[in-house]
Amino acid sequence: MCQIRRMFFYFLVFFILIPVSTKAKKIGIFRFKPVGIENNITEAIDQLIESELISYGYTVVSANKIEEKLGEKVECYDKECAAEIGTKMNLDRIIFGSLTKIGEKYIVSAIVVEPQTGEIVFSDKVTSKTVEI
Repeated sequence: MCQIRRMFFYFLVFFILIPVSTKAKKIGIFRFKPVGIENNITEAIDQLIESELISYGYTVVSANKIEEKLGEKVECYDKECAAEIGTKMNLDRIIFGSLTKIGEKYIVSAIVVEPQTGEIVFSDKVTSKTVEI
């Protein structure tokens, strides 16, 4: 759980910086791709991101809700896929990314796409040498 809280801190940094913009009212979140870590860690982070965005007043469409509406599991890790699904779901922005562990190093990558244009409006990575940092 301590590991999840530390990773959540990194995501909070993203959300201070991510320009979801005042125009974005409805934001979709895809599951972050786990690379070298357990799925349950990225699932917990996805839920924390969702609740954080809701606390800022955004309408959030979770990965579960997207999959329920589309009737299939969604594994989307590129802007074209994000734009296509975001347009189908009538979203203003879509957030996706990955959480990678290499040795003791963690790399969190987040991308925000505007579905209507297919453009990446934000992309960044945060790296930590250890979980403790």
